[in-house]
Amino acid sequence: MTAVLKHYRTIVVGVNGSAASDLAVDTAALIAAENDARLVLVTGYLGGGRQPAVLDDILGREAYLLHGGTPAEELVRQAGERAAALAAPSITRCAIASTPDKALLTAAAETGADLIVLGDSGSRRYRRFGLPTLVDAVARKSAIDVLVVSRISGDRQMIRRGAPALKRPLTVAWGGLRSTAPVRSRS
Repeated sequence: MTAVLKHYRTIVVGVNGSAASDLAVDTAALIAAENDARLVLVTGYLGGGRQPAVLDDILGREAYLLHGGTPAEELVRQAGERAAALAAPSITRCAIASTPDKALLTAAAETGADLIVLGDSGSRRYRRFGLPTLVDAVARKSAIDVLVVSRISGDRQMIRRGAPALKRPLTVAWGGLRSTAPVRSRS
């Protein structure tokens, strides 16, 4: 399956509970099992802010699930069970109070990871309108390899050491008409 991939010692995976994320976890778990590598499951969440008391009343005993990092911790716990079922030898779970791209890059730097695996659920629709995706943000800032697994086509794309995720410039689409003028970011 992964014969073309080099030997990886630590693999970071982005987890968000989506089907694309589950596919990324499965792929990373198989690579980790094949290479006897450490698997680090990471999700980022925006912390802070107390939920309204009305919501606590409605949810009753389950209200704790919405406070702080608990939902994020539950996501990585479930992903860990999924990876363990695929024989990943060593699994670390991280729920980091940060944006998803920063959480992934921080975890990769702190663990000395060789590879980041991300699921892609058809981000072309975002690119069409010039909107950045998680894959674009991580690939642009990453100093290590990024493997993107597509939920729609099942394809895998390896982005080597911070190379741009896009092969061509972003284009603008409006009302069915396409312009090949590159979209400029406003920073």
